[in-house]
Amino acid sequence: MRRQCGAASLEMALGIGLLMLPMALLVLSIGPGLEMRSFVRLAAAEASRAIVIADGDTSVAVIQISTMAANHGYAVSEVRVGMCGATPAPLSAGGASACPGTLPRGGRIAVRVEMDIPLIVLPLRDGASSASVGGVPVWSVHESFVDQFRSIG
Repeated sequence: MRRQCGAASLEMALGIGLLMLPMALLVLSIGPGLEMRSFVRLAAAEASRAIVIADGDTSVAVIQISTMAANHGYAVSEVRVGMCGATPAPLSAGGASACPGTLPRGGRIAVRVEMDIPLIVLPLRDGASSASVGGVPVWSVHESFVDQFRSIG
């Protein structure tokens, strides 16, 4: 019969390295993913409301989403926006808009905001930055309605 001295320490090292480390990275990646989903939903809602209040001016929505992205620490190039049914384009290019100049009474304004959630977030040594691996797109569409009895002027 062979001696198995030291086998437990080897099994423990392999168990931690092969099982626990990937699980810890996965758990650390859940938070940023939920934060990005929340940002995308809120940005779409606020942008559609801003367009309705500004009577069809989409530049107000672009400024709104840019400010929100900066406050959350996202680069403007990471966010894609499509307004009034347009295919989403990068926010750094002003997004994409198919909105009419003035909004009709009872009309709808839909804004779609997209981002890519990293699959795995790897914290780096300095503590302030991180690297990511892979990505899954997340998007949200929000519709705001123009008031039927709004005054035109």
